[in-house]
Amino acid sequence: MPISEADKDHVISAWLGQHNISKVADQLGMDRKTVRRWVTRWLGDESMRHRPGGGRKPLLNPEARKMAVELLHSKMCWTSKEAAVQLHALGLTDRVASPPTVIRGVRQHGQEGGRKLRAVRGRPRKRLSLGNQKKRLAFALANRSRDWSKILFTDRKRFEFRYPGTAVRRCEWLEEGEERAAVTFNHSQGLNLYAGISSHGITEPHLVTGTSKRGPSKYRNKRGEPAKNITAAEYADVLNCLS
Repeated sequence: MPISEADKDHVISAWLGQHNISKVADQLGMDRKTVRRWVTRWLGDESMRHRPGGGRKPLLNPEARKMAVELLHSKMCWTSKEAAVQLHALGLTDRVASPPTVIRGVRQHGQEGGRKLRAVRGRPRKRLSLGNQKKRLAFALANRSRDWSKILFTDRKRFEFRYPGTAVRRCEWLEEGEERAAVTFNHSQGLNLYAGISSHGITEPHLVTGTSKRGPSKYRNKRGEPAKNITAAEYADVLNCLS
C-alpha cells in the first residue's frame, strides 16, 4: 500500500531518532518491510536525505559544541556527563544531553575547523618543570669542553612503585599534540637510591633516607627533625662508601 510524503518524512524522522526498524514500525503502526524499504531508499538517495524538515534538529548547536570543548579542555568539567549538565545550566541546551551526544558534538566541532580534542586515559608521565629544563641546558652548555676522565658523577634517584602516587582522573581531554603528564605527587611508595659513575665504572647503589618503610632516619634536617630525604651529612657518608 503506497504511503504519503508526510508518512515518509515521519518514517525517516523516527528512524533518525532510534535507528531501529522494528521500533519505528511499532511506533508508527506500519509494516516493517515498508519502513525498511523507505529507510533504505533514503540512505541511497542524496536528494531525499537533504529534504527540508527531515530528521531532528541537533541538540547541540555550534555555540554549545564550542562551549563543550572549552569546558572539557579547561578542566572545568572532567567528563562529558559533567559538561552536559553545565551546558544545560548555561542555557545552551533545552535539556541535559547524553554523554554520547556531547562527545559527538566535540568531535563535530573539530571537524568543522575548531579545536580538536581527544580523550586520554592511563597514568601520566612525569613532567619536568621549565626551571629544571633550563638548569639542565645551562649545565650542559657550560661544560661542553670539560675533561670528564677524572670526574665521579653521583646522583639520587627515587623509583616510585606507582607514579604519581595520587589519585588520577580516569580520563582527560587534550588537544592534538598534547601529552598527559603529572607535575607533582605525594605519599608515594618507592626506593631512594644514590650511586655514582665515572670513566672507571659504576659504584654500588646505596639506599638513602626517603626509601619507604625504613623507619625514622638517624639523620636530621636543618630544623633538627628526623630527615625525610638525603641530607648533607648522609651524602658525606655515601661518598665515603663510594670512595
